[in-house]
Order: sequence, then C-alpha cells, then structure tokens
Amino acid sequence: MYKKLIIVIILLYVSLKYNPLFSQKDTSQYFNKTLSNNNFSLELGGSGYLYSLGYERIIYKSKKILLTGNIKFSYYPPFTENKTGLDGLMLPIGLNTLIGQSKNKICLGVGASNYFDLGGPKNIYDNYQHYKLLFVPCLGYRRYFRNDHSLSIVFTPFFEVSPWIADFPWLGVNYNINF
Repeated sequence: MYKKLIIVIILLYVSLKYNPLFSQKDTSQYFNKTLSNNNFSLELGGSGYLYSLGYERIIYKSKKILLTGNIKFSYYPPFTENKTGLDGLMLPIGLNTLIGQSKNKICLGVGASNYFDLGGPKNIYDNYQHYKLLFVPCLGYRRYFRNDHSLSIVFTPFFEVSPWIADFPWLGVNYNINF
C-alpha cells in the first residue's frame, strides 16, 4: 500500500515538474534575470532618517526572488551646541528580499545603522552614548519601470540597540537608477 502511494507521489511530482506542455510562453521568469545588478539610490526618509544616497547590489536572482545588499550614506547637522565633524553621520547597511515575478515586488529586509553624537555631555560620569547602533527592518513595495529605474515605498521603523529598546516608526521613498 505504502509503496504504491510513494510511486504515485513520485510520478505526480515528476509529471508536474518536467511537463513539456505549456499553453503559452511564461515570460515572467525572464524579468528578474534581465535586471541590472547595480543600483544607485536616492532615498527621502527611510533608513537614512532624513535622506540618504546609496548603492545596492543584487546578490541572488531567481524566478520569484531577488536578494540584495545595500549601503547608504546620510548626514544631517545635529541639533546640539557642541558640534563636531562626525555628528549626524549615518551609514545604514541592509539585506533585502524582493518577492514577485513581474515589475511589482514586495520588499522585506533587515538592516542596521549607526549614529554619531559626539557633541553630547563630556563629563565622564554621565552615562551618555556618543555612538548609537540602530536596528532598521523594512517592509515595502518596489515598482520597476522600463527605462531601468525603480521606485520604492518602505516602512522603516528604527529600534535603538541600547540598555533599553526604543522604537521610532518611519517611512521612506526610494528612487533607484539601475546600471
């Protein structure tokens, strides 16, 4: 009984996996393979807080999934009186998964960002962190266009990694130029 069931399951799997008959050509499987591997991005909001300039590279391509890694640069002047050169510098990095067969993709990702605040209190007895690490996940939507451009809208909350966890909900719009 079990041998017959196993044989039927194997035959069903092989017939569905390697079926030579198609009603029409499936062009969606070729879309991810024609995308450029490199992207230059300009992001308003998002993981760079106010804005960021970034580079993104496709690490893995399949029919339904793209895996990308990115690094961004952001700088905004801090609101403290004791400003130094690195205050307000952020370098977000991330790993994103883009899910979808066509030009419309769902974006899921994890990332981290630093934040320098060297202009805070200088007293050694103050428990003030001059360097902060932020965990920045993302959930969003990306649309690819014909002329090697794409537009993303992502929800990127900030979670501060410190003795306590503080969250800050944030939204970003990302414009990519593929090359």
